[in-house]
Amino acid sequence: MTSESIETIEQFSDLTAVEYFGLVEAVNENYLFDLRQEICDFQPTVDFCIVTTGSDGKKERHIQSKTEFIILQNAEYSGDLGQEFTAWYEARSGSSVAEGFDVHSVTGTPEVKRLGQDTLSYAEGNADLVYPDRILNSTFVMGNPELQNQARASVLAEMTDVSDDGRRTRDRIRAQMRQYLRCLEIGYYYKSVVFQVDQPAQYYDERKETYTLGFKVPGIRTVQRALDVITIKSLQHQLISPEEALMLPANTVGRLNGLADAGILRDISGVTKGYEWFLQQYHLAQETFKASQVGVSVPFGLPTFLQHKVAVLQFVESAKG
Repeated sequence: MTSESIETIEQFSDLTAVEYFGLVEAVNENYLFDLRQEICDFQPTVDFCIVTTGSDGKKERHIQSKTEFIILQNAEYSGDLGQEFTAWYEARSGSSVAEGFDVHSVTGTPEVKRLGQDTLSYAEGNADLVYPDRILNSTFVMGNPELQNQARASVLAEMTDVSDDGRRTRDRIRAQMRQYLRCLEIGYYYKSVVFQVDQPAQYYDERKETYTLGFKVPGIRTVQRALDVITIKSLQHQLISPEEALMLPANTVGRLNGLADAGILRDISGVTKGYEWFLQQYHLAQETFKASQVGVSVPFGLPTFLQHKVAVLQFVESAKG
């Protein structure tokens, strides 16, 4: 671990969680600017749109994570803009696209979504990977922004559709929320220990054989998935219109505030502080791993953890209704 890394890690404890969250959002704006500069010369001859997704889309990414984006194209175009982007990028940069970006696990190219053809709530087209927030909470990078608007509207329709596919999507989202909630309760995700409270610490390791991501699932994804459930229920009960739902920010705390402003959520201070704290702690684990490249155990204060855990649990219970 270099002295530079140690200094960076120490900065995490110098900021409050809310200060850190604001810093992360500002830094992610810089990431977005850099991405636009890096790929601005990619100009296919067909209609397209590139959006960042995941933590990039929410502007919550730590630099240890690779930039994740999706290319939107119309179904009428028979080509694959992911392959075209890869060929363009690798010829231009001389390096593999997978070195700098999060790519499709099968094709090894950026993920492509075909509007009017693909189910946009499915990650990589896999019905077992239901993550509607990847498109819903995306951020525009370049191309035709109307394609992003169409894609986000399609995701809302998929989330609330009365068909068997729509019910299956909602069932998977609720099942994920219960699974993530269970992780927050016991500290295990499948067979991996993500945190413990006897000697309070979270565990982070990106190596395949010992893969575990600390507070990412219990403290972060739990809140994100609960927001998906709340959005679905609000649309179903006509508490908000699809147009109003599309106006909600991509950022998680912004989304909490937007739903509170709409009168759908009350007293979000506890879950907001909890989410900000868990994100800061998760990034600290990422930063520690980045410096060492071996599995790390990162201690945390138990009283603070328990306070934020309770706030998140209460929020998710209210989402379950």
